[in-house]
Amino acid sequence: MSDLAGFLKTISRSSMVLFAVGVVLWGALPSYRPYISGLLLGMLVSYANVLYLGMKTRQLGELVAQGERKRFNLGFLTRASLAVLAVMFAFKSEHVELVTTIIGLFYGQAALFVTAAVAFFRKSS
Repeated sequence: MSDLAGFLKTISRSSMVLFAVGVVLWGALPSYRPYISGLLLGMLVSYANVLYLGMKTRQLGELVAQGERKRFNLGFLTRASLAVLAVMFAFKSEHVELVTTIIGLFYGQAALFVTAAVAFFRKSS
């Protein structure tokens, strides 16, 4: 479980830096605001989904450690609903680009993959 906490900490730090860069770009490039807004919206929802999945994974680990036999889910419907809500907001809004919102929704998975790959290669060498 310590690996999960480390991954989430690393992703949180990199996300805050990327969000800050995005806000600066949003202010500096007015002609690209819809694209940057969509990317930031997708990244924000993806980041929230990663944090929620991390919380649910920790809860599952605690249940297994306690030996309880109880029904448990990882909150897929909640995470999918957040993604659909972001896409619907981008579709209805003229100030948010739909395509960049969808691209931003993949941020969390990509960040987890890169963080885990870096940690794996650091351990193996």
